[in-house]
Amino acid sequence: MASRTHFVLLAHYNRWATRRLATVLKQLDAPKLVRYSTQFQNTVSNSAAQTRQEVAETAQQDAVYISGARAYLESRGLPCNSIHGTMCHMLYADVMWKLRLSGQSIPAELSEMWSSSAPASVWEDRFTQVVLRKDPQTVRQLLAEAAKLEASAQKDCGDWKELPELRTLANQARNAIVMELDRSNEEWMEMTKGFSEPELAEKIKYHTTEGIEYNRTRAILLTHVFNHATHHRGQVSAPLAELTGTYPAMDMTAYLPEWEELHGKAFRWA
Repeated sequence: MASRTHFVLLAHYNRWATRRLATVLKQLDAPKLVRYSTQFQNTVSNSAAQTRQEVAETAQQDAVYISGARAYLESRGLPCNSIHGTMCHMLYADVMWKLRLSGQSIPAELSEMWSSSAPASVWEDRFTQVVLRKDPQTVRQLLAEAAKLEASAQKDCGDWKELPELRTLANQARNAIVMELDRSNEEWMEMTKGFSEPELAEKIKYHTTEGIEYNRTRAILLTHVFNHATHHRGQVSAPLAELTGTYPAMDMTAYLPEWEELHGKAFRWA
């Protein structure tokens, strides 16, 4: 397989995998999700000596509820803070690498997002300001209010309550980032299709966000781009699985039948 064909395949796979992830993200539209503590998860993993009834009773006692909106926007302990923040990081990384691969400089406001002094929420904060045109502090206030409301409902065993304003905001944020990433992924498809073999082998000069200069081939840098997306999809899929119980199949081999149907049997390889 020629290098150009290989990167066209990776670009198509990249869009497909992100779309698969987006289908699971839609499940966070639910007003009420259950999440279990580490104690319960350990109980389940070591439940060989327990009856199903005992495990079920433990689950009922140990269940903690959360709205889908909070689950999506609130910090999940990820390097980029939240599920939404990780998706935003993927988008801004795409923007940066497209500029580098086309020989353009990186604007300071974009480069500064990678600063070690930037907060973990920098990615979602910028998206909130630039795309949603809202104040990130408003989002944090709504999250705090929703947490109190949900905790009160769970403590009193009353009717479940979610914050409508937060749900509206979470849906807007999720729909917007999915749309922006899909547009970006289609741009990668067009870009890889347009590169010739000599252009893929050509070395280009670029600077890291710390100002270090490198000369590397477009092929190597494109490999990083698609590997980077895979890495962060994996990060997002872990809390999604915890919250929804859904594990989307995003392996390359799961996509290959579609690729082979589109491009013929010549690309069938293990």
